[in-house]
Amino acid sequence: MSRRARNVTIDDMGGDGLTGAIPSYVATGNASPWRIRPADPCSLCKANPDGTRIHLGTWHDGTYEPGGGSSTVSFFFTGRAIYIYGILTNSVPGNNEIHLQFHIDGSPVGRFDRKPDTSSGAPTYVYNQVVYANSSLVDSGEHNFLIVNGGGSEESLFLFDYAVYTTTASIGDDTQSTTTSETAKFHSAASASSGQTDFTSSPSANRVQTIAGSTTSIDSGSGSIPTAAPPPDSLKPSTKVTVIAATTTTVTILAIAFVICIVQRRRRRRRNQTNLFPTR
Repeated sequence: MSRRARNVTIDDMGGDGLTGAIPSYVATGNASPWRIRPADPCSLCKANPDGTRIHLGTWHDGTYEPGGGSSTVSFFFTGRAIYIYGILTNSVPGNNEIHLQFHIDGSPVGRFDRKPDTSSGAPTYVYNQVVYANSSLVDSGEHNFLIVNGGGSEESLFLFDYAVYTTTASIGDDTQSTTTSETAKFHSAASASSGQTDFTSSPSANRVQTIAGSTTSIDSGSGSIPTAAPPPDSLKPSTKVTVIAATTTTVTILAIAFVICIVQRRRRRRRNQTNLFPTR
């Protein structure tokens, strides 16, 4: 069992690629029940993004309306960094604002506030968008991550897609290597087509980043805010090809040596028989 840093994806419906745990979704009061889209029929849901551009084709639709109650997503992870991805809306019918608060182990660590981009040519949906990033956690125990959607007088629409955390937990499961490899491919394709504006890092402890009408504030010690998580670990095809080629060459050499040995033994046997029974 080896230990090295690699990324693990927590899908909104498929759950943690390492532990299998599914995020918990809670809605009370004026918050609408969380909907598993597109599987869950929802005549009231106004946001209908393209499933082919979403991780594993699913997302959770959460709407909070002012007047009391709460709308939350929570999950556990063990890692030193965490990245939350969502889908932003600009021009779907109804509310397009998003207001999120983030908590780690019961303490507030930041928030994300955004009004829709109403400029000409703005896309209806912005995919694969980082709404929170923290790369300076202690990777020595389990963390509880909580996302609060809206609250108080803030109406909020949150389309939760997935989370990625960086961990150094023991590696011994080939399934996880496949999961992170597929995630890497998705990140590459989604980032290229999302049209999102880059987050920029700031050396200050408390930062506010502006992105197409959004404001993200991160509390002290939260680390930089990338446009996407670091590329997950993946199996390198070149390494696999080298191993296969080396193995094939070794087997071929052994087979040839075996055949030569058999031929030589037969020749010696024939010479011995000729010496014992010489011809006249």
